[in-house]
Amino acid sequence: MRRTPPTERYHTDPHFRQLVDMLYVAVEQAQFTPTEIREAVMLAQIKYEELHIRPLMTDAGWPTR
Repeated sequence: MRRTPPTERYHTDPHFRQLVDMLYVAVEQAQFTPTEIREAVMLAQIKYEELHIRPLMTDAGWPTR
């Protein structure tokens, strides 16, 4: 499965475009550095993963109880 390049998604996906534009404004207004944005995105993903625990899979590919 091939991912769409970000520049193309920016032009075709209104939600992705809104996110990019929001982040651009935050950087432009010196509210956050690009590093802080990357760190915030990683923390948001970690929080999501912690709250949406998936069942462990066995070697055979079956969920454990």
